[in-house]
Amino acid sequence: MEFEPDPMFEQVWDDAYTWSKEFLRQLGKPYGNLGDVDVKDMNKLNKPAVSDIAARSIRFVGDLMNYVKDLKAVNSCMRSKLISSQDQVINVQEELTACKTEQIEVLKTTVTNSVKAEFKSYSSVVQQSIPKEPTLNPATLQTVVKRVVEEEDRSRNLMIFGLAEEDGEKISEKVEEVFETL
Repeated sequence: MEFEPDPMFEQVWDDAYTWSKEFLRQLGKPYGNLGDVDVKDMNKLNKPAVSDIAARSIRFVGDLMNYVKDLKAVNSCMRSKLISSQDQVINVQEELTACKTEQIEVLKTTVTNSVKAEFKSYSSVVQQSIPKEPTLNPATLQTVVKRVVEEEDRSRNLMIFGLAEEDGEKISEKVEEVFETL
């Protein structure tokens, strides 16, 4: 139920406002309000004027009561719609929460499975890449060094095996020491 003000109410309001200002002017209170009127003011009026005021006041009060009754009905309807809307919001929030919970569970499962699978594949790669025996044994190293020494021109190069190197050493002095020892 949508609230649409009764057009008659607007007319009644305008009539009551106009009448109240006219009435206050008759009482000599053109800038006052109806709350300022007391019994002494009413006694100044003649009977037909009081009867007219009473009839207009009763009609105005009756119209206001009808309007208030309509507003109560609209208010009740609006409350019902509000409660219904709140129930719908709660239902949608519950559905959203359930959906998010389900998504989180699926994500947990996916991540767990993926981590397990990747860990297994990494583990198998590491196991496969470990050599069964050393790739460079001492005999192979000696053979390589001998070949290099044999292929090099010995007239230009001198190789000294087993001689420790130090920082800032003078190579010529070390070589001389070795020759002296020989």
